[in-house]
Amino acid sequence: MEKNNNKIQVIWGVALVLMGVALLFEIPHKIMEYQQLSNPFLQFCLYFIAIALIVGGVKKVLKFKKMGDI
Repeated sequence: MEKNNNKIQVIWGVALVLMGVALLFEIPHKIMEYQQLSNPFLQFCLYFIAIALIVGGVKKVLKFKKMGDI
């Protein structure tokens, strides 16, 4: 059961990284599409969330890789 849970955690970490990268690429597209997103504070918040997702996912994957569970 522990091995299965570790695989789920690694998959979750990869999903976090992919979502963060998708958000990074989606932000400029949405800014051009909607003028409401031209607010610099809102842009900062969206980029901060994207970077937090990427960093969190990488940390989770590296944690389980270091343990040798991948």
